[in-house]
Amino acid sequence: MFRFLTRARSPRRSVAAPRRRLHVERLETRFCPASLAVYVSAMPLPNHIAMVYGGVVGNQGSPTTVTFSGAVSGQVGVNSSGSFTFETNQAVLGLITASAVDANGDSGMNRTMLTLDEPVILWANVTYNRRRNITITGQVQDIDSGLPVVLSGVVNATVTTDAGGNFTYTGDASGLGNVTVSVTDLWGLSAFPDYLTITSQKPVISNLMASWQSTNMYIISGHVADEDPFYLAVQFSGLPALKDVSCPVDANGSFSFDMYIPDSQQGFFYADVTDWWGLAAKEAMGQVLGN
Repeated sequence: MFRFLTRARSPRRSVAAPRRRLHVERLETRFCPASLAVYVSAMPLPNHIAMVYGGVVGNQGSPTTVTFSGAVSGQVGVNSSGSFTFETNQAVLGLITASAVDANGDSGMNRTMLTLDEPVILWANVTYNRRRNITITGQVQDIDSGLPVVLSGVVNATVTTDAGGNFTYTGDASGLGNVTVSVTDLWGLSAFPDYLTITSQKPVISNLMASWQSTNMYIISGHVADEDPFYLAVQFSGLPALKDVSCPVDANGSFSFDMYIPDSQQGFFYADVTDWWGLAAKEAMGQVLGN
């Protein structure tokens, strides 16, 4: 009898996956510079000067330079307190970029606008002198004085503003009509123009009469109402004795003269006058009556 011996199988062992080890590499010590904080503002000053000012934070006292570009070009150093100020007369209105770099290579940047309001003509008026002579006065509001004020239209002239912005012009107008008042400041900004009108009323002849003095002698008289009647010439017509006769008006507007008029020429006569602006009065009528 045979006996078969069997070997019991031992259970299989599970094989664990190899463990992965984490390796931490040692990094080199590196310096990462912090950015500079730049604060900047700008403002215009008289005489077309731009001032840019501000400060730099984060430079730890390291020498720092600020460079400007755009509407203002230039360069300035930062003082020990971190502030800077830069002025130039070579500027325009607009965007300014301020870039700061210190001795360590740290940098920063910021922007600002250089702006300015347009000049304003606060007021302007006209007064009348003798004949066509007028005076134009006014005032301009602006950061600068000495601005050119241009008058155009029936007056063509240029005057300048004084320290208070005031201006004045005295001269002859070419006629009745409009005058445009314009001004442009040192930055190229123009004010909204002002408009003046040179006007005049037509002269008026009144109280025209012929007063008998003696045989065939009369005083012709009357009155002219006008802004400037002095030395206007009243022209007469209607009677042969008054043909081509004229009489000047005094400063009060009155006129009178002696005239020999024969009996055969008694009747109606007429008077006309034209003022310094070329405006004619309505013809006036008088009558010569014999004694």
